[in-house]
Amino acid sequence: AAKGYNVVLLNVADLAYIDSVLLGAIVQAYVATIRSGGTFKLLNVSKRLRDLLRITKLERIIDSDERSTPRV
Repeated sequence: AAKGYNVVLLNVADLAYIDSVLLGAIVQAYVATIRSGGTFKLLNVSKRLRDLLRITKLERIIDSDERSTPRV
């Protein structure tokens, strides 16, 4: 069977609040995407979310961008 593309671009622009449950869901989505050979990226990351990713050391593994259009 041919392998399809598996790209997840999660736009978090309207995310006003994030708790441990939502952060866990983001990590689960990341893990599932990577395990299936895909790419996962957060778009429109706010300073607050960027700080949370840094504090939890997730910025080292989850790709993110402050812009709505990912860099190529």
